[in-house]
Amino acid sequence: MILAVSYLRETVMEHFKSEFAGLRIDYSVEISPLGTGGGLRQALSQVEGAAAFAFNGDTYFDVDYAGMERQWLDASGAGVSMALRSLSDAKRYGMCRINNGRVVGFAAGGGNEPGFVNGGCYILPRDVFGGFSLPQTFSFEADFLEAHADSLRPMAFLESSDNFFIDIGVPETYRLAQGLFGRVGEFPKE
Repeated sequence: MILAVSYLRETVMEHFKSEFAGLRIDYSVEISPLGTGGGLRQALSQVEGAAAFAFNGDTYFDVDYAGMERQWLDASGAGVSMALRSLSDAKRYGMCRINNGRVVGFAAGGGNEPGFVNGGCYILPRDVFGGFSLPQTFSFEADFLEAHADSLRPMAFLESSDNFFIDIGVPETYRLAQGLFGRVGEFPKE
């Protein structure tokens, strides 16, 4: 496992050290902020295999990872695969436009519309950024996935609308997560 760390990295590294739950941990340390894309590019350079799972650090999504990997392996030559969550109210998130099992674009969050959102869980080839002219610091979602959706054609892995999903990017959901993570199995459905 490779943890991309930046802000408060010493705290994270001291807590987890070099092994957690039987998994060896290596760290990809951002000395100065690289954005989600730059940080991911740096971490992927440490991957030993051809591809890896990548997860947003501020999101928890109950995904069938084995099923996602099977789908990715079955799609020979697949590039980016991303887990999508169906929400009845996707206004806080940008919605993914899907056609024939592939993400073909992204739309800004709107009114109280249902839709599929990016769950922050990916399978990425180690060289996913090869061939793209990107700055040192960039956003994986906006500057890479959205900007290059036409050429990437990321594959969608659709998860059930009742699988637990939480993004702690705003104070309300951060507080909710603090109260929930001690009670596994009691997560709300949406």
